Amino acid sequence: ARLAAKPGITGMWQVSGRSNITDFEDVVKLENKIDQYEDQLGTYLVKLSSKQLSLNDSQTVSIMLHVIGDFERIADYAINISKKAEDMHSKGLKFSYVASKELQVYGDALKEIMNMTVDVFTADNLDEAVRVEPLEEVIDRLNSKIKKNHVKRLQNGECTIDIGLILEDTITNYERVADHCSNVAVCMLQVREDEYGTHEYLDNVKHDDTQFKKLYQEYKEKYYLN
Repeated sequence: ARLAAKPGITGMWQVSGRSNITDFEDVVKLENKIDQYEDQLGTYLVKLSSKQLSLNDSQTVSIMLHVIGDFERIADYAINISKKAEDMHSKGLKFSYVASKELQVYGDALKEIMNMTVDVFTADNLDEAVRVEPLEEVIDRLNSKIKKNHVKRLQNGECTIDIGLILEDTITNYERVADHCSNVAVCMLQVREDEYGTHEYLDNVKHDDTQFKKLYQEYKEKYYLN
């Protein structure tokens, strides 16, 4: 199932300053389950990897060992984001209208890359996998843009240091979630093709791939910030 269908987790991609204790508890429960699944699956896969496996099965085990770690880290960042929402609520803080709108755009991009990444993994959808990295690059761009806009608001007295620190921490967690989505997609592509190391693979895709540039432009226009 796509993560959008999971209550709690995806709700953390937009931090509005209004905390819902039920949503927070849902995130904690899901994160605890993910920790348990990651531990159990990791133990099983390590044991399985010590057996004599076919090349295809060996690749599958390798992919899963990498990917479950990335998903577990994404759940950790969801907890971090939800705690920031709780912190805002306890201090009676709210983002400005402009900052909230920026986070809405950022959160929409993050939900898309998460849903896409889950589909890549669960359906072994390599056609979808090639779309992840261009969107991750756009998310990096959103991160930089929001930071610059925040500095301007701070200089103009339109934002406080307290809310600024929460904003910085939130978008940092957003960016790290996207990084792990990239890890999953690249792992799927790179292991299947068995041609490059991860960094070399990304360098080749970003600089020599016409499709990458086209998709990057598509997502750049879709998730545009002033």
